[in-house]
This record gives sequence, C-alpha cells and structure tokens, in this order.
Amino acid sequence: MLGTTTTPGVSLLFSGTGTLTLAGASANLFTNAVTVSNGLSLILDKDGALGTAASGTTVQSGAELVVDGINYATAEGLTISGTGKGGAGALRANGTSIFAGAILSRGGATIGVDAGGSLLLS
Repeated sequence: MLGTTTTPGVSLLFSGTGTLTLAGASANLFTNAVTVSNGLSLILDKDGALGTAASGTTVQSGAELVVDGINYATAEGLTISGTGKGGAGALRANGTSIFAGAILSRGGATIGVDAGGSLLLS
C-alpha cells in the first residue's frame, strides 16, 4: 500500500505482477503521468489517488486499474489498452464505483465490473 505522495513533478511507473493499492487520508499531489504495466493491479482506494488530473494515466495491455468502491471524482484522463489481468478489464470496478475522467480506448481495450458491482462513467 502506498500512502499520500506529495512530490510534484514526479512521473510514476507501476510495474510488476502483483497488486498495489493507492490509499491514504488525502489526495496525492503529484502532477506528472502515471503508467501501469506488466500485469500489475493498481487499486484506487480514494479520490485523487492518481495525483492531479494534469497529465493523465495509461494502463498498458496486461495490467489493470481497479476503482475500488469509490467515487473517483478527479477528472483524470485515462488511456487503456488490452483486456486487463485475466481478461477482467483494463479498467475494472469493484463494488459500486464512479470514474469521472475521459477514457481513450486502444487496441480492443475492455472495461469490467466485478459481480454485484456497478461502474458509472461520468
């Protein structure tokens, strides 16, 4: 689990085959791009976990971004590729979730929702 990150101007690359949760009491303040790759599950546990909406987030094929039962109201631009981990979706909702950013889909990207959940794209 990674808590609040307050270093502006830092780009973050999350890579690997495990799971990482971005959580904490307040939004992260970094302003550069976020990339999720190489089979990683990046779980958003709070609004603003991806930093400011200044540079956007990219989820590469084989990785997934999971909105974990929250209202992600930060208008984060999101580019997704592929079908995520195990075909569950490059963007995936767990529980009742909202994602407010614009989404650019590349290469047959998919969006998934876990059983019993819902995802509102606003």
